Amino acid sequence: HYLRALRAETANDFDEAAKQFAEVVKHDPKTEKFYSRLAGLYLRTGQFDKGIKICEVALGLFPENAGIHRYQADMLAAVDRNEAALEDYYRSGDYVEVRAKWLDDSTGKSLHIELTPNPVLHAVSFSGNTVFGDSTLLSRMRSPHGQPINHQRSREDLEAIIELYRSAGYALAEIRRVTFEAKGDTLNIDIDEGYIAEIKIEGAQRTRPLVILREYPLKVGDIFDSNRSSRGMQNIHSLGFFDRVALNVTRRLRDPQSAAPRPGEATAIVRIKLQEKPFLLARIGARYDRERFGRMWLEIGDENVLGLASNLFLQGAVGARDNGAALNRRVDRLFKTYL
Repeated sequence: HYLRALRAETANDFDEAAKQFAEVVKHDPKTEKFYSRLAGLYLRTGQFDKGIKICEVALGLFPENAGIHRYQADMLAAVDRNEAALEDYYRSGDYVEVRAKWLDDSTGKSLHIELTPNPVLHAVSFSGNTVFGDSTLLSRMRSPHGQPINHQRSREDLEAIIELYRSAGYALAEIRRVTFEAKGDTLNIDIDEGYIAEIKIEGAQRTRPLVILREYPLKVGDIFDSNRSSRGMQNIHSLGFFDRVALNVTRRLRDPQSAAPRPGEATAIVRIKLQEKPFLLARIGARYDRERFGRMWLEIGDENVLGLASNLFLQGAVGARDNGAALNRRVDRLFKTYL
């Protein structure tokens, strides 16, 4: 049926082409482009009722298809369903303004629909991007140059750019601002990659910030990376000082009256929320055997001396043949280095 439809189109037999594409859609109801071809043929051959029905089915499956919205709008206008046509013209995303007005002519009053198309896109420029180059970001966009901007497709382009950042772990990246420069028909996309403005530690009553932050690889001024952040949270939990380790990331609110944001401006606030374990410990034990008879020992210590992740233990033993005492201190790291 598909080959027959193509041959019919080549021969300008559009009625036959529409018939064959209807069979194609019946056998393959999940391919978007077939619906567009069929809707266009129904419009071209004046089969408006069939065209409107197939557009309704198609938009139920592919609600963001701008071309099908346009075809349906044209056919709705042709059968004087003007209100619905206006809505579809608007939903197509191809027009900056959609208006309808009554005009007097020789036949009386008639409704005219006025469509103001979006400007033509000739170039795209990016600002604020350091993780990915312009060429990488452009490769994610589907909006063709040299054609009018389509709002639906442009939104999908922006979502694709953010999805690229998300998939790489840059969870805070967002589109900060989009403007269109009419002089050069240039679309300007400003990206906030999610720079860290502040790292706050909450719930650490005794453990020093140095001990916590040396385990967390991200610093103020870095771009927030969820993969590196997760590893840092695991490192903090592995210290063994906390019952609970959680992360909360928010954005600093901007004053709407302030100047335009600068590329690389830090707005992310990272909060590391902790619940400390008790650090003071006491252990006591006893043993009896025939060789050394009775023994008893006591150990008292602090697992986080001065909040610097070092421990200090006093140990004592008393028995028939064993008596002694010892003071032990262990430090695993000196500042940010391992011992």
